[in-house]
Amino acid sequence: MNRFKTSKYKNTTPKIPKKDGWIANVRGGSFSSQGKHMKSSCSLVAFNTDQAGGGMVGLSSVNAASDGKWIVTQISCHADLVTDLDFSPFDDYLLATCSADETVKLWRVCDLDQDQPSNAEVTLSAADGRLEIVLFHPAASGLLAVASARGVQVWDVTRDTALTGKHTPSVFIPITITALNTRSCLQLLYFKCSLKPYSDANCFSSLLFIKELLCRSLFSLALVSALCPDWLCLRVTGSSDGHCVTELILTSHLTVIDQPSFFSNVALTVLLIIKMCFFVLIFLMLFLFLQDKKLRLFDPRAQPSAVQCVQGHQGNRDSRVLWVKDDNLLTTGFNQMRQQEVRLWDSRKLSSSLSSLSLATSNATLMPLFDPDSGLLIVSGNGESVIDCFEVNSSEPFLSQVSHCLTDVSTRGVALVPKLALDVSCCEVLRLMQLSDNFIVPISYQVPRKAGQDFHADLYPDTVGHTPAVTAEDWWKGENKQVERVSLHPSKRPKPAAPSAQETKPKDLPRDKSKEASTSSSPLSTPSSSAAPSRSPSSTSGLSSGFLPSPSPSQSSRAIHSMLGPSSKFRHIQGAVLHRDTHITNLRGLHLTTPGECDGFCANGQRVAVPLAIAGGQIAVFELSQPGKLPDTALPTIQNSVNVADFCWDPFDTHKLVVAGDDAKIRVWQIPKGGLTETLTEPERVLRGHTEKIYSIKFHPHASGLLASSSYDLTVRLWNLETGEEVKRLSGHQDQIFGMAWSPDGKLLATVCKDGKVRLYDPRKSTLPIQEGPGPEGQRGARVVWVCDGKYLLVSGFDSRSERQLYLFSAESLASGSVASAPADVSPSTLIPFYDPDTSVLILTGKGDTRVYIYEIVPEAPYFMECSSFHSSEPHKGLCFLPKAECDVRDVEVARAIRLGKTTIEPVAFRVPRVKKEFFQDDVFPETAVWWDASLTAAAWLSGSNGQHRKISLRPNDMTPVSEAPKEAPVRKYLPSSVYLEEKTDEQKKEELLSAMVAKLGNREDPLPQESYEGVDEDEWDD
Repeated sequence: MNRFKTSKYKNTTPKIPKKDGWIANVRGGSFSSQGKHMKSSCSLVAFNTDQAGGGMVGLSSVNAASDGKWIVTQISCHADLVTDLDFSPFDDYLLATCSADETVKLWRVCDLDQDQPSNAEVTLSAADGRLEIVLFHPAASGLLAVASARGVQVWDVTRDTALTGKHTPSVFIPITITALNTRSCLQLLYFKCSLKPYSDANCFSSLLFIKELLCRSLFSLALVSALCPDWLCLRVTGSSDGHCVTELILTSHLTVIDQPSFFSNVALTVLLIIKMCFFVLIFLMLFLFLQDKKLRLFDPRAQPSAVQCVQGHQGNRDSRVLWVKDDNLLTTGFNQMRQQEVRLWDSRKLSSSLSSLSLATSNATLMPLFDPDSGLLIVSGNGESVIDCFEVNSSEPFLSQVSHCLTDVSTRGVALVPKLALDVSCCEVLRLMQLSDNFIVPISYQVPRKAGQDFHADLYPDTVGHTPAVTAEDWWKGENKQVERVSLHPSKRPKPAAPSAQETKPKDLPRDKSKEASTSSSPLSTPSSSAAPSRSPSSTSGLSSGFLPSPSPSQSSRAIHSMLGPSSKFRHIQGAVLHRDTHITNLRGLHLTTPGECDGFCANGQRVAVPLAIAGGQIAVFELSQPGKLPDTALPTIQNSVNVADFCWDPFDTHKLVVAGDDAKIRVWQIPKGGLTETLTEPERVLRGHTEKIYSIKFHPHASGLLASSSYDLTVRLWNLETGEEVKRLSGHQDQIFGMAWSPDGKLLATVCKDGKVRLYDPRKSTLPIQEGPGPEGQRGARVVWVCDGKYLLVSGFDSRSERQLYLFSAESLASGSVASAPADVSPSTLIPFYDPDTSVLILTGKGDTRVYIYEIVPEAPYFMECSSFHSSEPHKGLCFLPKAECDVRDVEVARAIRLGKTTIEPVAFRVPRVKKEFFQDDVFPETAVWWDASLTAAAWLSGSNGQHRKISLRPNDMTPVSEAPKEAPVRKYLPSSVYLEEKTDEQKKEELLSAMVAKLGNREDPLPQESYEGVDEDEWDD
């Protein structure tokens, strides 16, 4: 492109779908490795996960299923961290993985509606230390390159052997490096190096393969290895077939380089490049990007020293390098100011870079991706949410920015979908899959043109096809061919068929010779969606199907429903702070550092209790019926004499407050009618039994006077407040108890613990847990609540990256782990949940937050249906919800809470917007349980009885249910289109035309106007 010519890709725009179009329930791995964290074929996307120590690989489809849902499964691949993965360029279902367990495995994966393999097709034991890179040959089938910290090997997977022989056990470690080239005969180079003893974990800081091939370049793209050599020598010989065989030997007994400091420290990147004319000779070039910040180009056949050497990126952090176009190299790294930097180099002259571009100041390593067909470059930083797109040109300007995309999630990995999977009907020139912690975001780059039945051939040159050029054996013998290119026109492109369920083994692969077995695949947090069908690129629907026929109306409605997905009737719920007349203001001396297990304050329908930052563990009690400004003078309080750990109101007695203190005692206080008028110093009862500080206390939902408490002594104890005695002691916890919750029927007690376990107790039958399962991985805190009529447990906690997360567990099978999860955000405070069983609405917020999350929980996929959030202008201490009877049903208020601010107590109403508010919304307000009345006593429950709350209707007497409202007949404003589109005969049209003309002219038999005029007499003419 020059300054007078406009690029056809300059207006390429990234299209980020709505969150419903993301691939959800993905647990992206954050482990450190030099390989790709994500790879895509035309049908599937493979990515690293953080499950099983990183030994699992997640799989999803490139396109959504026919119902608009995405399926995510996983395969247990290795016993250690999966460091890299790659799809075969000739088979969408052949996946190679390498691991820190020193093995390489090839997997014949299936469509996602089928069972994934439990064992690998081929297991290669490289026995060369931790493996970092695995790469398929771009032209030869069955040829695989594997790299480790010690070197690189090339394997013929059909023979299950390395083409280079075995490693020697001596200090001279053979390293086989081969460049992947489709234009020239590929020769084998033997390297030997003497490794210095070292313990630096960063010695192998950058090991990557680059295999993308430019259509006009004679350069092959490179294999990269990290070496720590002392000596270097070169030998070039001829072979019987007329080709050159180059041997580069690093050893101590041959010619020594004059400047051993050239290989100072540890090599960061070794790039081997072969440039060869088709029938002439081989020019072998080697790139090294060392910690001395130099970029070097080698022609080993001419001289053992560098042909060109230039100062590279000034920063010491990781760099990346790839071939772009016209024999140019592109590197990403950091400059001296620690800014991310992109540089373009001419490989024929490395004295200076052709172009340099500085981006943001960040520590994130830039991950570049290049599309040789369009010349578009994608750059994204690991851990950042910015994705830049540039166009690489052959002349000034060498790098032209096309787009700057800001996503909603941080990048863990990126991958380009192959060109054969793109939707050319909407002018899609790139599709980027962005891996984040919990989602895969498909980002479509489209050129804004008129979409339709026309194929824009200028945007889509022929691309590399799926047919290998040579076999591994032919390649080994010296044969060299190019991969045939295919057209992207929908009528001309190849249509590979997806493998059937019976086809599990490729013809060119041997059976697995390893004794190692893997566990079967299982879905990632989406068990109910595993039955949804997937689509291959050859399907007649989806983005990769080219031009589609016009859908029928029923198909359109189904497509719209699939695209939007299930929606909640509470999705537009609105939170609003009530009028200032209902506020309690001028609060002073609040205790803002209550323990994490405490909700911070508590309220019932009549009063609210707030801890004060005054010595002696004092608690102030305010009457909700007496709003207004508090006096500046001292207030009457409850004095506990010790710091308060947790406190709560008796749900069946609005005057009884129970307080747990740091002295392992539980104090029961009785608030007089009308509120506190004087300071209370003597509790009604003191419960003693715990030996350590108490974490939290919870009342039984049915039995009056029954209290549960958890303590640092790792026990949960049940108390009868009527007698003041300990009645049960539950054990089995190994660490701090974060939270506990009674089941809705009052039979079971659930706990979540710092040891990463969720436990379920039946206190009347056993003191040990009856169920136990894995809980949140983070150790900052957690809460648990029962949802969906006691069928599920919802736990709010933190994941392994200390990010807030919501987990849903089946109460019948805790050991199977969470059935679904939903991300929240990054914050140090634990989300405190409130669940409304009438509407199944979950409301969460944390101490010090300004946002209140709202979800509807459903007992089937997608489990979490996110609704509108409520935002406050200032951080709050928390929310405490009142009984359902306090809600204003005339205003469709489904929940009312008390919000504690820094100096105020404010009621907050959560309303559902409705049109016909004059009717009672019985679909939103079913009969509610009177949970503020006890159904049995503590003694009755302990003896084995179970209670059930009675239910009442919230409908006022003067309101009619909306389900009984008279149905209004629809009023049609315009005539239906069938009236205008009705076919008429020519005679009918002629008759209508004549009738219209006659009506316009009027009735012909009526007298003319001049006939009514009076004339003159005949004799008057004579005058």
